[in-house]
Amino acid sequence: MHSFYAFAIWDETGRSIDGVAYADVASIQRNGTVARITTLLDLFQPNSTKNETPYRSMQSINDYDCKNILKSTAQITTYSKGMASGNVLFSHNYEPKWKPFPQDGSDIIHYKIACGLRVKK
Repeated sequence: MHSFYAFAIWDETGRSIDGVAYADVASIQRNGTVARITTLLDLFQPNSTKNETPYRSMQSINDYDCKNILKSTAQITTYSKGMASGNVLFSHNYEPKWKPFPQDGSDIIHYKIACGLRVKK
């Protein structure tokens, strides 16, 4: 399986002790008050959850409700190497499930980018 966004132009949106967050601005699609964006978490060290093979990067397709400030994850794919490369270890499409998200960190930055709001640098 190959990643559709393997050739994305990733814009760095934040750093933490775990890794670097990116967004593919060219992937943004808007429909009314809902915006979709593809994001990437590139980890400094492999990570895993129980019963999962350790992964180095995780690509997500997220929908944001720009009016109500909610998030729904449409797809998650994990990779064996950084920057959405190597083998696909896990990929799943999710049914829409709108939830509030933390107002700090990469989620709020990705929300603002997707919804066309000003992002402070």
